Amino acid sequence: MPTVSNSITTARSIEDAFSVLTDVEMTGPWFPGTVEEHLASPPPHGVGSTRHRVVTIFGRRTENDPVGAEYDPH
Repeated sequence: MPTVSNSITTARSIEDAFSVLTDVEMTGPWFPGTVEEHLASPPPHGVGSTRHRVVTIFGRRTENDPVGAEYDPH
């Protein structure tokens, strides 16, 4: 299975960054290719939680179901 990783540096606190990255309603503003995204697993959310995503990348529409491998808001 392919693995994708990315990193950025920001002046925001860990808590601020974590709250944006874990909120499916906030995905669109930081990933403009997002067509649709929603949580696919029931709460509580953490390791093993899934999302369903529909994105357009380079004009190609694709769907994926990422799984939370780590969950540490601190």
